[in-house]
Amino acid sequence: MDLDEMKTVWNDMSQKLENQQRLTDKLIIEMTQQKYKNRFSALTAYETSGAVICFAIAIVLLFSLNKMNEPYLLVCSLFCIAFLTILPILTLGAIRNMKQLDLTLDNYKNTLIAFTRKKKRMLLIQQVGMALGFLFFVCIIPVSNHLFGNDPLFQKEMDVSFFIAIGLGIAFMIIVSRWGYRSYKRVTASAERVIKELEA
Repeated sequence: MDLDEMKTVWNDMSQKLENQQRLTDKLIIEMTQQKYKNRFSALTAYETSGAVICFAIAIVLLFSLNKMNEPYLLVCSLFCIAFLTILPILTLGAIRNMKQLDLTLDNYKNTLIAFTRKKKRMLLIQQVGMALGFLFFVCIIPVSNHLFGNDPLFQKEMDVSFFIAIGLGIAFMIIVSRWGYRSYKRVTASAERVIKELEA
């Protein structure tokens, strides 16, 4: 085999190795992309189920607005309806936005910057939701009390069991809110680790 033939064989082998490397890199990125999306699957399922429940309650409240014969009941009902519709939409939108991050379109640094921006937005929605959740809890009490045909909340004598129920409700909300926020942080941290695997 002369020198020209050796060069041709060498170039062919180099080309094949290069093509193989490109194919391997593409497969790795595609697998990483799928792995990244899978990190949000459970979160999507939970939030979709929660959104369905929230929308159902909002519809019941919407059709009960004509029963709200006091201004404070109407205001509380409207806030509850807004909370139960807007927050799930924002939450599901933020999750979808995170899932749609395309790891193949940009370099590692820009991908990480885009991820961090989306993560901050999603966690901010959760923080605002937790804060407004307590206001929702305060508003839903007189509304549900009125819907179930009880005496107006501020016109009846409050007994100890009422305050115990309120205390338990607030404690439950704190526990669920903290658990939910930690779950979001855990999922986003896991997704970030998947992105960082690309650097390696």
